[in-house]
Amino acid sequence: MQVGSDVNWSAFGLGNTWTLALKTDGTLWAWGFGGYGSLGQNYTNNSNVPVQIGDEYTWTQIWVGPGSWIATSL
Repeated sequence: MQVGSDVNWSAFGLGNTWTLALKTDGTLWAWGFGGYGSLGQNYTNNSNVPVQIGDEYTWTQIWVGPGSWIATSL
């Protein structure tokens, strides 16, 4: 799957107004509506492009529900 110029995505989850994605290098990314901190950044700005969540490279799974998401790491 390609998003912008990046092609190294391994999983996607779609929320009501945002997207969560995992890259093959183990990084976690989100974009869309940022209200209530839904993009995992400590602010409520919206983003039209993927923004990395944290600086870990050990994320292994994502789960997305209608209004929330969960990511697991090693």
